[in-house]
Amino acid sequence: MKKLVLLAFIFSTIFAFGQLPTFKISKKVIADIDDKLFGQFMEKPSWDGEIGGDGAIDKKTGSVSPDVLAYLKEMKIPIIRYPGGTDVDYYQWYNLIENVPGKHQKRPAYRNYSGTGKITSDNRLGLDAFLTLCSELKSEPLLVVNIGDAFFRKISIEESAKNAAGFVAYCNSKVGTKVSEGMPPDWPAIRAKNGHTKPYNVRYFEIGNEIQLFKSMKEKDVNDSLVNHYVNCLEAIVNAMLDVDPNIKIITDGEIKEVSEQIKRRLGNKISYLACHYYLPWEINTVKLDTTTIDIKSLTQADIWNAWVATPYIHPETGQSYFPKTGKYNHAADAGYDLAITEWNWNGWWNKKILPDAALNSLFAKGIGAAGFIHAMMRDAGRMKIGCQSMLVGNVWDINAIRVDTTGKMKARFFPTGKVTTLYSKYHGNQLLEMSEKNQLFYTQPYKMNSIEAVSRVTYVDALASRNETTLYISFINRNFANDMDVEIDLSDFKTDSKYKQHIFTTNDMITNELGYFEDKSEKVKNHKPLIVHLPKHSLSIFEIKIF
Repeated sequence: MKKLVLLAFIFSTIFAFGQLPTFKISKKVIADIDDKLFGQFMEKPSWDGEIGGDGAIDKKTGSVSPDVLAYLKEMKIPIIRYPGGTDVDYYQWYNLIENVPGKHQKRPAYRNYSGTGKITSDNRLGLDAFLTLCSELKSEPLLVVNIGDAFFRKISIEESAKNAAGFVAYCNSKVGTKVSEGMPPDWPAIRAKNGHTKPYNVRYFEIGNEIQLFKSMKEKDVNDSLVNHYVNCLEAIVNAMLDVDPNIKIITDGEIKEVSEQIKRRLGNKISYLACHYYLPWEINTVKLDTTTIDIKSLTQADIWNAWVATPYIHPETGQSYFPKTGKYNHAADAGYDLAITEWNWNGWWNKKILPDAALNSLFAKGIGAAGFIHAMMRDAGRMKIGCQSMLVGNVWDINAIRVDTTGKMKARFFPTGKVTTLYSKYHGNQLLEMSEKNQLFYTQPYKMNSIEAVSRVTYVDALASRNETTLYISFINRNFANDMDVEIDLSDFKTDSKYKQHIFTTNDMITNELGYFEDKSEKVKNHKPLIVHLPKHSLSIFEIKIF
């Protein structure tokens, strides 16, 4: 408590002498921001009791639950990835549809395909239901294709390629299109039989999921033979899919250096994006100060908050959220492709043994941590073009954007990580602008919590600006746990409207009201003078200002 009182005094003293953190927004464009950076991942997982997207469907009606649908519409989602995820490389796509000749008439139950094979859900969010939902939401679908069957030699590469081509044909070919030799059945006719005569015209497909976690990739050195086999599988699948529809955009894994290099040499512009996934901190078993493991009881709520919102990584010079250009980032980016971050989130939890001693375990804190991920992606918008936050709907995991109750006793709830991405999806421009800063305030985050690193300088206010033709958007993450903050915005390069809107995500108590809430305000702005704005403690604010 004494520490918080002292900090409050320091901040009030700084503000009294006019030394506010100041941000000058320039007209200089740094990068184009793709709307698809603010997408979601509708996974169908099969472990830990989590059923993911299947939970969006009302068992009684067979349709998306009205409360879930309302949140989905509010989120303004540009692109949605489906169906996996870990399981996707262990079963064929046609398990998600009806009337498959020689296989099944009724869509089979969903299983833990990547593990025990145990039935985990009734598979009620099938492919057609998902694509119909995307159409209603005006969201691009991103469909993930199995490469595991070929890579693990469960079936031939040729058969795997034929299955992938069938996936594209089911989605995109017109009824009556001549089926390619060796690719029965007539997938467009089956789609029509399933009630959808017109093609869905899916533009985005991703081949494989997290190949770096395939057992052989983990247990052996990545050698030429293994890489060649993988790229042989990939090349056959890519060519077969493009033969059906040459206009699709293909994403594939880029985290293994040797694979990315060979993809560039052999496939070139047949691949549109390479994928990376970013999750942290995962399970927190211990907290370290330097090399010493400390008693978690010694940590205050503010200590934990300060660590959890200093994500995903903090630039050692600026103190801002960013993605370091090392490791898997370089493995993908060095091949020259745009990046698709097709899974990401603040994904972490206390070990059960130490959880009772933790002063803070708040979904709200995780949500503000997720805002740091979005700032990091936007700062790298010149390379990062697609983002899919995991996971859109679910019944168990804290990373759910929309939490459903599979018993039907409770209405769906809107979780903070989803609320944060919603705010950015609704309020961002398509051009990232240069911003200069002065009088920034910093704190030290000394604790290592699994993959959250200790860092000497973290900005209390993490800011960036974007614009479209008529509107300027300035987003501020106020990491200050206990204090509201005022900041100056220098808009002298712009002619602005007489008012601005402030879109806020915050909470009055991150323990008793850990889901947080939105708040909108409207205030006057004076042209060509620094604008002083108020940022609530522990909050995200996006300012919307009309420009001429």
